[in-house]
Amino acid sequence: MAPVECDYVGHHIISAPPPSSGKVVAREILNIVEGYPLHALGFHSNYR
Repeated sequence: MAPVECDYVGHHIISAPPPSSGKVVAREILNIVEGYPLHALGFHSNYR
């Protein structure tokens, strides 16, 4: 199977293909959080 690949904030991420782990879910999480200013919020911040 082909590896799971995605782009996140200027990085190209390549991971093992399913069913090895939840990498597809991780890719979806990265796609969701890409829209939030995580760096500007700081470490351990509570985004509201």
